[in-house]
Amino acid sequence: TLTDSSPSVTYTFSAVFWQTSSMSAGFYELPITFRLRNEAFVSGGVPSTPPISTITMVLRFEIGTSSTIYFKSGSYEIFELAFDEVTAQTPKAFTISVQANFRFYLSLSSKNGGYLENPSTSDTIPYTLSIDGTTIPLSAGTYKFSKRQSSTGFGTNSKDYSAILTIGDITSYSAGTYTDILSFTVTSN
Repeated sequence: TLTDSSPSVTYTFSAVFWQTSSMSAGFYELPITFRLRNEAFVSGGVPSTPPISTITMVLRFEIGTSSTIYFKSGSYEIFELAFDEVTAQTPKAFTISVQANFRFYLSLSSKNGGYLENPSTSDTIPYTLSIDGTTIPLSAGTYKFSKRQSSTGFGTNSKDYSAILTIGDITSYSAGTYTDILSFTVTSN
């Protein structure tokens, strides 16, 4: 109850907002309306008088961008492609899985330009990488997929890419361990 001797009253207000699914990156606004009534509050009750004052406050917030890239072989997450003993033209299939809360492009590059390198002998073995049926030109530097992955709705976008890495002719190379590093990048433009 307000009187002339106490023209204002302060109430502590707190609210918790939660979302049960991922949200797309961006700016959001949430209007919150406060209504002052000349009646006692009854828990679970319905107000019986019209508001004597109403104010709407707009809560503005931003959800930042986030993305995750992981690799799978079958249903298992992997961190390297190990061929162990190989023969010429040995293929290895894996899946590149990208999850992001924004529309994204995928790009990749090879440290050795599409060659497996033996650091002991400096021998290099060519290999090819195809993703979703497209052979990636690893010797040309960074390759960026021309198609931007569109939003699939509210929240996180997910895209799986089918990849096959095939070792080239290995008949005339020294025994040893050959490696390359593939870097995958997710960008918004």
